[in-house]
Amino acid sequence: MCFSAGASFSLGAVCVAVGVATLRRARKMDLMIAALPLLLGVHQMIEGVVWITHAQGFGLVAAYVFIIVAVCFWPLYLPLAIWLSETDLRRRRIIVVLGAIGLFLDANAAITLAQGVSVDFATHHIAYELRAPRLVVFDYIYLGCAVAPLFVHRSAYLKAYGVLALLFFALSVTYFTPARYSVWCFFGALSSAIVWFFVTSRDAARVGQTAEA
Repeated sequence: MCFSAGASFSLGAVCVAVGVATLRRARKMDLMIAALPLLLGVHQMIEGVVWITHAQGFGLVAAYVFIIVAVCFWPLYLPLAIWLSETDLRRRRIIVVLGAIGLFLDANAAITLAQGVSVDFATHHIAYELRAPRLVVFDYIYLGCAVAPLFVHRSAYLKAYGVLALLFFALSVTYFTPARYSVWCFFGALSSAIVWFFVTSRDAARVGQTAEA
């Protein structure tokens, strides 16, 4: 993450382990949500590579992969994951709208990223600096695509995950603005452990329904 390679690799390993456990317990419709800890863990390990290579050679490729996943992947993945898990038609329609906004955001992000990214370690964090100007408003549109779907889902656990994501976003932009992408992704991975409780609660509900039948 933004502090050290050790922090990135350690958190990544824990998240991958949690992700494997959640995937084993998850229902088919919840698999994409259950995969979040694993994917976020791998994402942290990629940033660990950026740290140990100082973004040189293969490390620069890792830096581009990290920022592309952070900026382009999550605004599409999360709406789709929530849409597949949610069965209420009204909620699903809202998620479709958020996913469409995510497509717009990705188009803008692709244009911006095509201009290049520089990696700065001078702040004792990893700051990914986009060479093309990007309006701050796009960070808030990003929230609408990547975080709002968590509030649309009926699960209280996913809503709690959304609250944590908002709090950590505020922390990142307030105190770590140059390194906000790195910091927010770290805390997003850290708080993804809550996905385990979501998956086990769904599994318990399924067992209860089976017993009643």
